[in-house]
This record gives sequence, C-alpha cells and structure tokens, in this order.
Amino acid sequence: MSMIINAEAKIHLKDKSIILPQIELKYFGPDDDGKKPIQKDLICCVCGKKGISLGGVKPDKDGEPQSVCEECSIEEYKQDNDFASIEAAAAYRRRMFDVGYLFIEHLVDAYAEKNKIEVDDIEDDTIDAIISIGRALYDELSKVELENITYLEDTEKLDAELIKMMEVENSVQQFFEDIEADQETFEMVDRIMKKLDKEEKAFFMSMFAVAFEDGEDEE
Repeated sequence: MSMIINAEAKIHLKDKSIILPQIELKYFGPDDDGKKPIQKDLICCVCGKKGISLGGVKPDKDGEPQSVCEECSIEEYKQDNDFASIEAAAAYRRRMFDVGYLFIEHLVDAYAEKNKIEVDDIEDDTIDAIISIGRALYDELSKVELENITYLEDTEKLDAELIKMMEVENSVQQFFEDIEADQETFEMVDRIMKKLDKEEKAFFMSMFAVAFEDGEDEE
C-alpha cells in the first residue's frame, strides 16, 4: 500500500534555496540551537581545526577514517548538491538525520505507553535496544516516501505523515516483536551466566558472540 504525497512536497527536491525549519525533537538530535557537542580531541582533516563537532569521516590515502568537522561537512554537502546557500544545505542535511531520530522517538513513546512508565524511567540497555531496532526498521521504510516526507516545510504535517507511514508498514507492531525477542535473548544469557564459574562464563560468551555474528552474516 502506498501513500499519496501532495505534489507540493516534491518542490524541495528541486529548489535548493529553501531553508527548511528544524524538527523539534524531544529526546535525540542537537541542542536547541541546532548545534552538536564539541569533541575536544578531534581534529578536522579538511580545515585542521581542533576541538570540533563531528560532521562525518573520510578515508585518508591508506583507507583509515579521518574526522571531518560539521562546518566542512556542510560545505562539502552544499557543493556536491548545488545548494544556493550554506543555510539551505545545513537545513536539508539536518533533516536527513532528524526524520530518523523522530521515527525512533515514536518507538520510545510507544514503549513507554505500553509499559505505563515515564520515558525517563526506561533503562539504558532498553533505550540502546530501541535505538538499534529502530534504526533497522527505519532502513526498511520506503525510500521514495521517506524522501517526500523529509522535505515538507510544515513539520507538524511531516510528523503526521511519518506516523501514517509507520502504521502502513506496521513498524510499531514489528518493533514490539523485535524488542520482546531481544529481551528474551538477554534474559536467557543472564540465567545461564549466573550458573557458570569465571572460565565457563568466558567460554560461553565467546560461543554466544560467534553465534551472534553467524546470525548477522546470514541476514
């Protein structure tokens, strides 16, 4: 089943001068000023600045990943995609990340609502599982429909269209099935670990890691 997106939503795929408003996120993403945290030890391989907000990475001549600051990443994005201004490029680039964050926030809210708890009371390992599963589910969404949603100027409409898309794709139902399977796996490991001595634990964890890697290779 495919959603019908208003033709007006597609104008932003061609018009590279419009500065899209920032999505207001509750739990993830940059701060209120749209800025990412500075990492004091990182050096940008493009401009040489130290103490940067990480914008991306690029390989050096030996193929090793090198850090690129946010400013240089946006400048490169502007040039590669023919944006009319740095501001427009930054807004478009920010959207690519924030729609994914918004998707995961809906899963966080769904988890809290189902378990009748506050979001702040969700344990860290559960948040990690939600993020991991959420990213996998987001990658399964229709790229064409996501692209049309991403460039909407009206952020409330964007949110509403994303929710519709999640319903069509049964993302929330799949999320709870995956999170339950994830939890059952870790509970099983925890029960087994309690019965083992130190050497047995090390052996079991190495075998579990191998089995997990084999499972990933098969996907």
